[in-house]
Amino acid sequence: MNTKELYQLRKQDEDVLNDKELYQVQKQDQLDEWKAEVETHKATMHAASPDAQSDMKRMIEGLEGRFESGKSKLAQIADANEETWESIKGSVESAWESMKAEMSDVAARFKK
Repeated sequence: MNTKELYQLRKQDEDVLNDKELYQVQKQDQLDEWKAEVETHKATMHAASPDAQSDMKRMIEGLEGRFESGKSKLAQIADANEETWESIKGSVESAWESMKAEMSDVAARFKK
């Protein structure tokens, strides 16, 4: 089941989602939120000095690479059966914690 189908199910009734599907939707929501935050940061980069812009761009590019990796991990969960998705969940959690930390670093950098 792809993300679009999960969102459609979610809109209909969250009770019909199993744990794996609900987990996917929650992680996809977080990823979408982070992507929107990055887009906001991109829009404000022009106010920074050229050196700061270069640093910010590097940070954002790194995050966008992690977002792609996160998307790949969500696809692995989607393809996993009910027994094996739990084993994949640990690597997803690790990736999300790493992205969360990077998002904090980016947010701090953009506040300067």
